[in-house]
Parts: sequence; structure tokens; C-alpha cells
Amino acid sequence: MSFNKNAGTFLSDIQIQILEDLANASFSPQAIIIRANIILLCAQGKLALDIEQELGISYPPINKWRGRWLQSKAMLDQIEKDKTKGELKKAIEHVLKDAPRSGAPADFTEIQILQIIALACTSPQEEGLPVSHWSCRSLAKHVIKKGIVKNISHSRINVFLKSRADKTTQGKMLVKFQKQKFRNLRC
Repeated sequence: MSFNKNAGTFLSDIQIQILEDLANASFSPQAIIIRANIILLCAQGKLALDIEQELGISYPPINKWRGRWLQSKAMLDQIEKDKTKGELKKAIEHVLKDAPRSGAPADFTEIQILQIIALACTSPQEEGLPVSHWSCRSLAKHVIKKGIVKNISHSRINVFLKSRADKTTQGKMLVKFQKQKFRNLRC
């Protein structure tokens, strides 16, 4: 086992081998390679300043990934003891991946987006407008007027129409939504 007194990082021979494989693999994402190298260099007793210079990165990611490794160390040791090398490798890869990010909440629901797309698929004349084709501006105004959304820009309408045109799941949802819409019509 390797031990760095400063980092408190123990690495078993199997963990070293897995980290070296990840660091040297041509198919590994660059972020994983750098993170594996950070852990390996910390285990060799290198100082953060030396790691910064060797890898060409700043101190915060070194501290972050050393900390993440230390938080996961007990779990990794248990997996190494109880499971296969393949399962340990998967666990190490998981530790070295980015944590999920929450991101900003969506401004519009899928239903609202589908209603906008469905409206764009109809003729403006069917909606009582004296134009033959929708523009993004006229569609945005009409969507607000119909109460589908409280506020939306014409550029956002454009983004929805462009980004949703090629997505088959949204296309299938749109077809389903339109079928439900027409089923509810009373003739």
C-alpha cells in the first residue's frame, strides 16, 4: 500500500493499477485522466504545488478530487474486499466522474412546450388571425394571449421549434398530444 501522510490517502495495489489504467487509457475522458493522476500523485506524497506544475492545473481541483477520494475511500476499500476487480473499477470511475448538477429550473413545462409546438403546426387562420403562416413573433403573442404561458420571447419560440424538430421522443409526444386534443373535440 502507498500512503501519503499529508493527504491521508491509502491506495492498495489494485487501486493503483486501476487508476494507472484509467490515467493511461487512450479512451478515457481527459477529466478522468487528470483526476486519476491527481490521486496517484497525492498517494506518492507529492505536494499540491508539485502536482499543479506537473499536471498544469490549479490548486482547487487538486484539493477537490483529493477530498472526494478521501470521502469515498472506506466505500472503495469495502468494495475491493467484497466484490470483483471490475466492480471496484466501476466504483472508482464513479468517484472520478462529475457530481450531478441541479441546474436552473425549467421555465416551461413539457406540456406548455408541446402546446406551443402543436399551435405552430396549426394554421394561424384556424386561430382567427389574418395571416397565412406563423412568425415567431406572432406565435409568441398568440401563445401568451391564449394563456399557455404568461410570457415568452419570439427567440425562445424559435429555440423550441428548432430544437424539438429532430427529437423523435418529442415528436411522438406531440402526435400523442394532438390525438388527445382531437379526441376531445366535439363535432
